[in-house]
Amino acid sequence: MAQTEVDALPYPTLAEVAHRADPDGNTPYIANVLEKKNPFLQDIPWFEGNRTTGHEITHTATALPTPSFRTINDGIVPTKGKTQKYLETCALIEDHSMIDEALVKLNGGLAWRESEDMIKLQAIPQYFATEVFYESVSTNPERFHGLAPRYPASSGFISSDYVLVGDHAGDGSVNFRSIWLLTWEERKLYGIYPKGTKAGLERHDKGKERVVSNSSTGASLYMWVTQFLWWCGIAVEDYRYAVRLQWDPDDPEMAGNEKGLILAVLDMFDVIWEVTPNTRLYMDRVSLRRLNTQLANNTANLLEWMTLYKGILMGDAMVQGGERVRVINGTVMRIADALVAETAIS
Repeated sequence: MAQTEVDALPYPTLAEVAHRADPDGNTPYIANVLEKKNPFLQDIPWFEGNRTTGHEITHTATALPTPSFRTINDGIVPTKGKTQKYLETCALIEDHSMIDEALVKLNGGLAWRESEDMIKLQAIPQYFATEVFYESVSTNPERFHGLAPRYPASSGFISSDYVLVGDHAGDGSVNFRSIWLLTWEERKLYGIYPKGTKAGLERHDKGKERVVSNSSTGASLYMWVTQFLWWCGIAVEDYRYAVRLQWDPDDPEMAGNEKGLILAVLDMFDVIWEVTPNTRLYMDRVSLRRLNTQLANNTANLLEWMTLYKGILMGDAMVQGGERVRVINGTVMRIADALVAETAIS
C-alpha cells in the first residue's frame, strides 16, 4: 500500500516538548526512547506549569450563571458563575545507575554501560504509569495525584457520574479490574512539569566516582554513575473527560460466553463527555483477553487494527514510522500493564 504523509495533531508530545527545551542535548533522545518503550507516554500532551510546584487551575466552573428572558424596554439582573482554584502538584522521580568500573571493562566498555542505563529508562516510565493510575497525595504528599483517587466511587463524589461498577458492592476480594477511557488534551487531561524546568527525563553522566561500599570498614571502589531526574505530574482540569469502569472477572455476566464486558465498555463511550482523536482506552491483559473472548463468542466485530501516525489514525494505510494499534469504536486501545488487580469500589 502507498505510504502517506500527515501532519501531527496540535498538541506537544513528550519528545516534542523535550526537543524544544534541549535541541542539542540528550533529553530528546531519552524522550524518544521512553515513548517507544512505553506507548502510554505517546498519548499524553505535556505543558509547563504556572507554578514551580506544579500547575494552578483557576477556571473550573462549579456553578454556571443563570440567564434570563426579557421583554422590550425591560432590564435583567446580571448573574455570574462560580469557579474554584486548586493546585495540581508535580513530583520528582529520581534514580541512579551505579556500575563497578571493573564490570564495564569486563563487558566491552562504555557501550555495555549504556545498555545497563537503558534498563533504568524502561523502569522509570513504567513506574510513572503506575503512579498515573494509582498514586494519592493523601498518603504520599511528595508525589502527584493519580486517577483512581479522583474517581473512587460511583456515588458521593463530583466524578461519580463517570465511574461505572458492576454488581459487586461490598465485595472485599482483591480481584477486580479497571478499564479507563481518557481524553488527553489541553484543558482536559494532560501532563505537567514545573515552571522553569525541562520536560521529560534528564540523564546526567557523573562519570567515575569513588563510592564507599562498606561504611564500617571504609572500603571503597570506583563506579560509573548516572543520575536520572524527571519532574512530572498530571492535571485533570475537566473530570468529564475520564471514565473508569471496574468489573469483576467472577461476575457471571462477565463470563467468556456472555457479553457483559462488551456492553460495559461500549457504555463508557456514552458516559464520557466527548470522544476526540486524542481519546484512548486502557486496560490490562486480563481485561483484554476476556473482552476478546466475549467478542469471539458473540461474533461481534468491534475490534480492528489500524495505523497510528503522529496521533492520527490512518486506517490500513502503510505509513513509515506509524504504529499498528487496536481500535474499538474508532478509539485507540492500549494495554496498560500498570493496571493491576484491585479491591472493589462501590
